[in-house]
Amino acid sequence: MKVSAKVRYGFRFMINLALNYPNQLVQIKEVADKEQISPKYLEQIAASLKKADLVKVSRGAKGGYLLPHAPQEITLLDIYHALDGSIQLTDCNNNLCPNGDECIMNTLWKGLSSNIEAYFAQRTLASLICQK
Repeated sequence: MKVSAKVRYGFRFMINLALNYPNQLVQIKEVADKEQISPKYLEQIAASLKKADLVKVSRGAKGGYLLPHAPQEITLLDIYHALDGSIQLTDCNNNLCPNGDECIMNTLWKGLSSNIEAYFAQRTLASLICQK
C-alpha cells in the first residue's frame, strides 16, 4: 500500500496544529516552510480538512489554522477519510473483477484494508505527538 502525498502531508499539517493546540494559530506558510510542502498544495489539503470539520480557520492578518477538537479526539483515520476517502487496496469492490465477491482474494484484500483502517482508527494526533 502506498499512502498518497496528500495524506502524508495532511498528517504532517495536523501534527503541527496538534503541537500548537489549543490556542496558537498556525499559518500555512509556516508549516509549508517547516515541512517543505508547497503552500498552495497545503491550502488545498487544509480546505478538505476544514470541510470535514478537522481544522478551523481564523481569517485576517494574524489568522491561521487550529484544531476545533482536542488532539486525542482526532484519529489518523479521520484525516485519511477526509483526504482520500476509504482505504481500499484493490479495485475488487468496484465490480471490475469478473469474480466479484465470489473471488477468494477479495476476502484477503478486504481483511487487510480493515486491519489498516483499525490501525489508523486506534492512533490519534495526541498519540503521535506523545512519541515525539
